[in-house]
Amino acid sequence: MENKTVDFFAQFQDETEVKSREDIVTELLLKPTVKRLSGLHIRNVVTNTTKDVPFLTFVVKEWVVGDTRGEATDAFGIPEVVLGRTHNVVVSAYAVSAVMKDSPRTALFAQRVANGGDVANVLFAGGTMDILMEYVAAGEEYVNPFATNAVSKVFDRDHVITHVLGLTMGETGMDAYNAMLARL
Repeated sequence: MENKTVDFFAQFQDETEVKSREDIVTELLLKPTVKRLSGLHIRNVVTNTTKDVPFLTFVVKEWVVGDTRGEATDAFGIPEVVLGRTHNVVVSAYAVSAVMKDSPRTALFAQRVANGGDVANVLFAGGTMDILMEYVAAGEEYVNPFATNAVSKVFDRDHVITHVLGLTMGETGMDAYNAMLARL
């Protein structure tokens, strides 16, 4: 009987280069359709679980570009959604959860945020955030550069996709963190 040695783990080794988050951010910033905003002051956070994926709206003191309601309406009288100046930064709760895992303090709450738990306002009101805004024109193919299973999407209207790079907790967030540690 012939002894064949097979490297079991070889099947799981990916020959393609895996990019770090820093590499992806660097590549994105080379695009003229991407802008970085740092130190945005968070006033409050609203959790929305009415869609398939929970998302968060960070209301910030500074102006950003995002969805607003236009003057034109559809056949039912609902205002059209257009890009404009807003104080709302809308992001997926999953994306926020991923960034939260970069800090041991916020990582303790990351799963609750990903599941749509209403804890983000307690944690981040009064804190700050760093973001990338990425403009995607209507009809243009878009692939989330941070996704591990990237699927392309084409939007029927212009979009600004927001990528969260960093978050700091506000005072109540630090209080919640300290209270959690006290219970351990």
